[in-house]
Amino acid sequence: MAESNDLNQSTNELDQSEKARIRQEELFRLEIRGELAAERNEQEKGKAYWAFVNSPFFLWLLSSVLIGSITFFYGEWEERRAQEEFKMQQGAKLREAAFESLSTDLSRYVFYSDILTKGFEEEWWKPSGLKSTVPKYNDAIRALRGHEYLYRGNVKSLWGQQELECFNKVMEKVRVYDDLVHKMNAEIGAVTSEQKEDIDFAKVEPITNELRPAVIALEDKSKTLLDSLTKLTFDDFSESTTDNSEKDEKAELPGDQCIQSHENAPTKRQEPK
Repeated sequence: MAESNDLNQSTNELDQSEKARIRQEELFRLEIRGELAAERNEQEKGKAYWAFVNSPFFLWLLSSVLIGSITFFYGEWEERRAQEEFKMQQGAKLREAAFESLSTDLSRYVFYSDILTKGFEEEWWKPSGLKSTVPKYNDAIRALRGHEYLYRGNVKSLWGQQELECFNKVMEKVRVYDDLVHKMNAEIGAVTSEQKEDIDFAKVEPITNELRPAVIALEDKSKTLLDSLTKLTFDDFSESTTDNSEKDEKAELPGDQCIQSHENAPTKRQEPK
């Protein structure tokens, strides 16, 4: 009887151990099945993704979005480029117009200053000659001085600070020469009003001796200014249309570069009579 009880007890213990082992095996099998199922799901998802990517619908959608984006950004770039070209063309036209006006007034003044100087140097001024030349000189100085601040603004905004300094030095030489002419107003007025027949050249000689150096200085500064503006307006601009920031780069010119500020000359003046 005792032996039978021991046998039953051993059998029960084996059954429990076997059950635990079987349970562990089943749990392991379930875990493996889950991992395999997850791998299959991932593979199915990947297959579905690539099937969608390779589908005609996705390819059509991708091509539509891509072409639409390229078209949009190209249109934006083309519009910006057209606007920049328009601004540069407008800037070129403004430069050309401002250059023509300034160069005309300045050249005219330099011309009549030279004529007036030659007359005093060679002592061939008569009433008829002075009556003809002095009004033209006065018209030239009025045009140049009358537009001075307009030209200052144009030069600074269209060409830059360096060219403004050059323009200021030109106007300084203009004032120097004009002041010399004013010192001879009494003598010039007496001849043009026919109070006397000829200029008293001995009386004005100390002044006339200063006219030629003043004209030479005026011509030199004027040439430097106009040469610089000509290059920037008609040469440099056409070579740098792709980069508007390069307009401030200046090519070297022979002689005075007009980079020093001038001291303000007296502004009070009288017209030769």
